[in-house]
Amino acid sequence: MAIQIPRWLVPDGVPIVYVNEVLTHTDWPQVDAIELFNPNAQAVDIGGWYLTDDPGTPTKYRLPNNTSIPANAYLVILEDNDGDPANNASLPPEFFGSAFSLSSTGDEIYLYSADSRGLTGFRNGFGFRGAANGVSFSRLTNSAGEDRYAASSSNTLGSANADPVMPEIVISEIMYHPQDPTAEYVEIWNVSGRTVLLYDQANPLNTWRLDGMNFDFPAGESLAPGEVAL
Repeated sequence: MAIQIPRWLVPDGVPIVYVNEVLTHTDWPQVDAIELFNPNAQAVDIGGWYLTDDPGTPTKYRLPNNTSIPANAYLVILEDNDGDPANNASLPPEFFGSAFSLSSTGDEIYLYSADSRGLTGFRNGFGFRGAANGVSFSRLTNSAGEDRYAASSSNTLGSANADPVMPEIVISEIMYHPQDPTAEYVEIWNVSGRTVLLYDQANPLNTWRLDGMNFDFPAGESLAPGEVAL
């Protein structure tokens, strides 16, 4: 897997390690998880590095000494729901809970490099919004060489990432600078082969939203296969 972070953004002597996949919305016995990936040709000792859900407080959780990721390999950190260290051989149970936890409705996760003197200048991670139950966010690289995090078509913790979930509804056209200022619009299109409800069937008043223009769809709306809404 190609390293996408420009080398000039990485301090000398600090290896790149990615926050590669994150599972944030689970029901027992499934638990939340963070996957780190080492894309280097040699093992990386990340003992003393930090993980946090708040970039304003980067040193929330210090990774234990001698925590190492082999070359081109993964480290999966599991939430420990009952405080039994036997349930998480990777890290002690205080990783989640007293240190921090990840919210299923949206949060952030960042990894910071550090040594005995403090932070050494490298970080990697991302912010995310609400997740479907049991669906992870995984890192993918677009055609411009930029890393993005998208809902994954399957959880692949500990192995190469799967393809992203393909959306059923896409933004197909935008008019943001018309001659007539009242003629701004966004068009959405159902590219799937089924009718898509634009609300939560279990909670009909919880409707879809177009962010950026702060538009909430009316209750009861849906799009048939191939149908567009303006």
